[in-house]
Amino acid sequence: MAESFMLGVFMLRIEGLKAGYGAETILKDISVVFDKKALLLGPNGAGKTTLFRTICGLTKKLSGRVMVGDINIDNVNGVPGLVITNIDEIYRLIYYVDVYHLADMYLDLLGGDMGMFLEVVSKFGLDENFLHKRKLFELSAGQKKIVLNAIALSTKAKVKLFDEPFEQLDPKRKDILIEYLENDENVLIVSTHETWLIKKLNPASWDVAFMFEGKIYGSLPLEKLLNAYLFFGEKPNALLIVKTDTVTFSITMDPVGKPLSDIFSLDYIYKLA
Repeated sequence: MAESFMLGVFMLRIEGLKAGYGAETILKDISVVFDKKALLLGPNGAGKTTLFRTICGLTKKLSGRVMVGDINIDNVNGVPGLVITNIDEIYRLIYYVDVYHLADMYLDLLGGDMGMFLEVVSKFGLDENFLHKRKLFELSAGQKKIVLNAIALSTKAKVKLFDEPFEQLDPKRKDILIEYLENDENVLIVSTHETWLIKKLNPASWDVAFMFEGKIYGSLPLEKLLNAYLFFGEKPNALLIVKTDTVTFSITMDPVGKPLSDIFSLDYIYKLA
C-alpha cells in the first residue's frame, strides 16, 4: 500500500456511489473521475456537501467505492496527505484550542506548511495575534471560512475538497482565493452554486461537472462553457443534458436560451424554469 501511495497516478475516481441519511438516499449512483482542478456546480441542496462528507468518511456510503489513485479509501485509516477538506467537522477533534494552535497541530499531522497558512490568512486580514485569541467556534462565518480554506491550501494533500469556499467572502477576498486555487498543483474539487466563477478561472486548467438532486452530470472542459448557453428542455447535439424529476435543461453551443456565464448562481435554475 505504501508503494501505491507514493507512485500511483493521483486522481479521484468515484464508482457507483450511493449515500444518505437514515432511509433517505441523497447520492444516487454517482460515477465520475476528477484528475485536475474541477468546479462542481450545483444549487444548494444538490448533494455537494454530502458527496464531500462521504469521501471523507463523515457520511456512511450505501454502495460503490471511492479511489484516490489506486487506493481505495475504505482500506486506509488516517493516511496523511491523501485527502483534505475545508468542512469544519473535520477539525472538531481539537476544537477548543485557539485557532493558531489548531492550524499548527493539523498542519504538523498532515505535513503541511504553517508559514504558508499564516501568509494566506494574513492576505485575508487575519494576523497571528488574532489567531492566538480566538477559538474556531468564536470566529464569524467569514473568518472561519478563511481559516479552513487556508488549512486545506497549506497541506500537500493529493486531493483537496473545497465546499462552498467563497461563501461569506467579499469580492476582493474572492479574487485572492481564486489566485491561491489557481496556483495549487494538486487535484482540487471546488463545490459551489456560484456560476460567475466560469468567467474568472483559467479555462485551460479546470473542468466543470454539474450536480442536481444527488446526481453528477459531466464533466466538461471549462473552456467549452465560456460561450455556452443554457436551454430549458432537451436540445439535440447538446454538450450536456441534465434531466431530473423537476427540471430538464441542456448546455449547448447553439445561441438559444440564456448564456451560461450570465447566470450568477445555479440556485436560480428552478426559478428560471
